Amino acid sequence: PEVFYQASPLYYVNKSSPPMFFYHSKNDTTVRFKHTAKMKEKLEKEGVRVKVHEVPVLNHFFTFIFSFKAVDLGIEFLKEELKK
Repeated sequence: PEVFYQASPLYYVNKSSPPMFFYHSKNDTTVRFKHTAKMKEKLEKEGVRVKVHEVPVLNHFFTFIFSFKAVDLGIEFLKEELKK
């Protein structure tokens, strides 16, 4: 339905979208990794800088409970972006 498209950030990506960092588990069954992959593809197609860090083992819940590395990687991404 049309309302699904309206709710999806994928359909709002354009050349002026900000750089984005994703930290997502390949084992996530709540939000499938394919959604992050589609978003990355769309951002790259529009020329937007994007980085995806794939967590190989954890599920949705534990990826965020044990997200210490995500904070460090996110800060590293932001520092690199602010240099540009």
